[in-house]
Amino acid sequence: MADIFPIFGYQQIDTPINDENHVIDMLDRDTQLQALHREYDRIQNCGGKAIFITGEAGIGKSTLAENFLAGLDKTILRAIALCDPLSTPRPLGPVRDLYLAINGHPPSDANSSGFYFEQWLAQLQAMPIPPVLVIEDLHWVDERTLDWIQFVGRRIIQLPILLLCTFRDDEIYSNHPLKKALATVPASYQISLSLPALSLSAIDEMNTNSGISSQRLLSITGGNPFYLTELLNSQHSSQIPTTVADVIQSRLNSLPSEAQFLIERLACVVGVISIPLLPAISDNRDLSPVDNAIERGILEESCHGLCFRHDIVRITIYNQLKPFQRRQHERAILRALLGLPDHTPFLDSIVHYAQKTESIDTLLQFAPLAAAKAAQFGAHKEATAYLAQCKPILNHTSADIAATLLEEWAYEAGLSIHIDSEVIDARKQAIDLWQQLGRNDKVGENLRWLSRMHWYRGESQQAHSYIEQALVILEQEPASVAQANAYALRAQYHMLQDQMPEAITWANKTIALAKQFNCQEILAHALNTKGTAKMFRADLTGEADLQQSLAISLANKLDEQAARVYTNLSECLIENGELSKAEACIEQGISFDTSHDLDSWTYYLIGRKAQLKLEQSQFQEAQLIANSALRQPNQTLLMKIPAQITLARTLLRQGSPGFEKHQAQAKADALKINEPQYLAAVYLTDLEYAVIHEQQAMATTALSALLKLGALALSHRKRGEACFWAHYGDLEIPSRFTKNLPQVFDVFLGGDIQRAANLFTEQQSVYFAGWCLSLQSEPESLTQAQNLFATIGANSALGYITKHNNSTTEKISLNSASTPSTQTALHSNPPTHMPYGLTKKERLVLSLLVAGNSNSAIAEKLSRSKRTIENHVASIFSKLGCKNRVEVLLKIQSEPWIQQSTPEAVLAD
Repeated sequence: MADIFPIFGYQQIDTPINDENHVIDMLDRDTQLQALHREYDRIQNCGGKAIFITGEAGIGKSTLAENFLAGLDKTILRAIALCDPLSTPRPLGPVRDLYLAINGHPPSDANSSGFYFEQWLAQLQAMPIPPVLVIEDLHWVDERTLDWIQFVGRRIIQLPILLLCTFRDDEIYSNHPLKKALATVPASYQISLSLPALSLSAIDEMNTNSGISSQRLLSITGGNPFYLTELLNSQHSSQIPTTVADVIQSRLNSLPSEAQFLIERLACVVGVISIPLLPAISDNRDLSPVDNAIERGILEESCHGLCFRHDIVRITIYNQLKPFQRRQHERAILRALLGLPDHTPFLDSIVHYAQKTESIDTLLQFAPLAAAKAAQFGAHKEATAYLAQCKPILNHTSADIAATLLEEWAYEAGLSIHIDSEVIDARKQAIDLWQQLGRNDKVGENLRWLSRMHWYRGESQQAHSYIEQALVILEQEPASVAQANAYALRAQYHMLQDQMPEAITWANKTIALAKQFNCQEILAHALNTKGTAKMFRADLTGEADLQQSLAISLANKLDEQAARVYTNLSECLIENGELSKAEACIEQGISFDTSHDLDSWTYYLIGRKAQLKLEQSQFQEAQLIANSALRQPNQTLLMKIPAQITLARTLLRQGSPGFEKHQAQAKADALKINEPQYLAAVYLTDLEYAVIHEQQAMATTALSALLKLGALALSHRKRGEACFWAHYGDLEIPSRFTKNLPQVFDVFLGGDIQRAANLFTEQQSVYFAGWCLSLQSEPESLTQAQNLFATIGANSALGYITKHNNSTTEKISLNSASTPSTQTALHSNPPTHMPYGLTKKERLVLSLLVAGNSNSAIAEKLSRSKRTIENHVASIFSKLGCKNRVEVLLKIQSEPWIQQSTPEAVLAD
């Protein structure tokens, strides 16, 4: 197998050592070692853990991990993988190496990053004995491995594994990707073991006959175990070396010149050195000096080759080399790599050494190949880095290759970094090159990309301008996939601007081209846009288009397209008053998004869930969900705005403090995004507030803002609400705004108030039913409205109608007569209840389940039978709509409001 590894590789302990003679001597590390064994022993009953061993270089992180592994039972499967300090790290390299170490062969679909996430996790979950997976040197980690660590970390409490990682915390700056990744793993699922410097007493124990005082050794080494060992093993007992580098250099100088040359050559190799590559790397020199270097403690053998005893040794030797010497050695390593029959496993290394040696032709040939391989693994940041190395040397290649490289870099950079001016400039440079070559099809495609990028930046005018230019050019060319993509973008643009007839027209054009070229992703996108546009105009046949889009997306594993369907369909159902169907769609969507780690879609949809609870007059729950969504980290403006708008509206209806602050924020965000759907919502909130608080000028301003958006820019529901509040506030509204409203609002404006109240109640909109009842002259209706508002916590409305009907002294009875339909709605949708109808006992079991306890462990903790706990767990699965523990875990992580208490707090409740 060795010939398939890069020069650097993984380590595997095939026959675990369980012999005290092999356990490494350690001092001042008993506490950490005991913690590792304790956490491993708890896995079967309490779930897996991610443990991060941190400290400076040489502090003993790897030694602690090795000692822990050596002390485990020999039946326990374990593997060690390494991150390497390449200029661009290997995409998903450590994860692929771990799989190889555990299984002995790469997966059949070795180039698919998805395999290492869902499918391999299923294999790990089924292991009868928990394995230990070790990843060393996370400070050099690649982006996709960080994604994997987050993916595993969020689920690890339900996985029978111990994930043990090491990294140098002094090399992790505040915005380091590793720090951000670890922050997404729930704190209760991870443990950090920070290794301190050795104490003076520990140094005393090691310092048996050096002739140097322990205090002096502590002063020189700072208590660093590696530095201390090097000094104690040095040949300078009569003359204390100034630095550890002096020790290492002295040891190197004691070797014959041929051995020194070989060691210096190997110091230019990053990571573990594969044995089959040694002859080529060393120019087929005599390799016998390697044994001498091992004896002198410079090199050591690993399972798959050679490595320096510590990376500090390699870096010290490397830094002592003169620049021309490094260049000579690195060119030799590059020649060895290029001489291999198959370059595929070594693309990362080839690009690394081509960049080091400024080998332009090699970079231009291999960097795009390495980028393509990285992209296969979903490592877009690494793909960007590979392609970035080509940008300064594009004048050394042809115009078409240069333009293609600019396009590829802009695409990967847009996915992984940020759509900034450099990315936009790269597209413009590509356009200039394609224009020189007369490739209008490519010019049009890049104009489409410019439109899309400006739309993501919230620059709608530029987006519209570029898509118009793209269409002018592409429609002069033969039909193409590029044309289909442009049509899809144009359709989406119209839909987001609430120009629904135009959106449907362009979506139909897109669908025809997508079918012609069998482009399933474009087809799914266009069907989604078309269905959404239709439903926002109350054409419920659009649901069939959305369901077809969902089916295509799921069948073709188009995760983001599926997430888009769940988001748009749920919103459309809410806007059309189909609240029960919306609830089911939202739950399915959140489950899908969380299981695929689509955070941006998840949080957006949770904001829509808060909106649904608002429409169902469950204000406390709406507030709880909205606050929970807004507290989630790393959200964009677009992800947060549904929750932000809903929170403001909820605070208004409850008469709670903080409304003005949150409404101001919601309005500022909506104005930045500048899409009618959000602007209409904040203007409606202003109108409702102004009517309830009798601020006539504010009401007029809010209504004017809604009218300025235009009747066609609002959904039927939002126009209905605008007409409702205008009527209640005695404001004049144009007839064009009152056409084709939802039935319930037509009935209300037609004067049949009692029927409108009943219809609102049937639709779960009991808040509006209460306002209808308050307009009736019968005292019973007013009392009914007061009781209803009191029950749902609509304090602003209650204050308004009480004030205007001189009923401040009346005692409000929740048992007052109310229509059967209103009573039914309130009892079936109580405003304050445990999330998902969980009982107190189920909440307790849920809190223990989320903490990683097995059914047996929960039964023992609660002194119940295992069968009883199994029944509780099954009920929890059913109520939360989850199939297994992992889905429950992810649901709680994305919706922490469901379970916000510890087991102790639930018991005390």
